[in-house]
Amino acid sequence: MFNQAFIDEVVALALQIAKLQRNEDHLQDINTIFDKFTHELEELEEAENKWDEIPDVVYYATCAAAQGSPHLLRAMSHRLKTYGATIEQAKAACLAKYRLRAAGNPKDIETERVVIMRAIEA
Repeated sequence: MFNQAFIDEVVALALQIAKLQRNEDHLQDINTIFDKFTHELEELEEAENKWDEIPDVVYYATCAAAQGSPHLLRAMSHRLKTYGATIEQAKAACLAKYRLRAAGNPKDIETERVVIMRAIEA
């Protein structure tokens, strides 16, 4: 499942990204996170490569859980099954993608795809 250690790491990465991208020291407000989750879910539905979007859906669901709204993350197991993905794969993909972003790397779908695929195959 999505344990506290995973949530803590995603929050730490989100805070690093907030500092780098917005010069902020906090997570985005919950309504923004819900909006971004919804947007990413729509992109996942339309994506040719589900692994381009699964990390984003998990990331925003995790950020919502960290702010006291765990329902998106709780529903993730069922949602992932519909895409043939496991929780462990989704966690690995999320961490791989957002570790890149938190390190200051710009959005680069091809590079991210390589890192994600390595992570889920490990």
